[in-house]
Amino acid sequence: MFSENTGICRFHRGWTENLLPRLLEIRFKRKIDYFQHCKTLMQKILDYDKKSMSTPVIWESKRTKDILRKYIEECVNVFGGNDESEEWNQKMKLFPDKAIEEYWNELLKGINEILKW
Repeated sequence: MFSENTGICRFHRGWTENLLPRLLEIRFKRKIDYFQHCKTLMQKILDYDKKSMSTPVIWESKRTKDILRKYIEECVNVFGGNDESEEWNQKMKLFPDKAIEEYWNELLKGINEILKW
């Protein structure tokens, strides 16, 4: 959300995130904590979802699960991976359904920690 709403390509996110606050300051002639703004907006969206009982649910389709498993495998094979990605890769191979559920729960836990949801 932070970079996408400003029209920055996801492939350039790494180098533009440090530059973005200055660009917004120049454009709007005032300091904007855009990261905090996005975080607050996401908290409001998630709060609304919770109140409307529209909270995220685990991926259901086999295809989506296959994409996630392949993504993790590629992280290891193409980019060299790290201990965590290699561990996830092994879990996905040995216990695919259990690993997908565990990954989902870790993802939600991370969102909750960052957004205090």
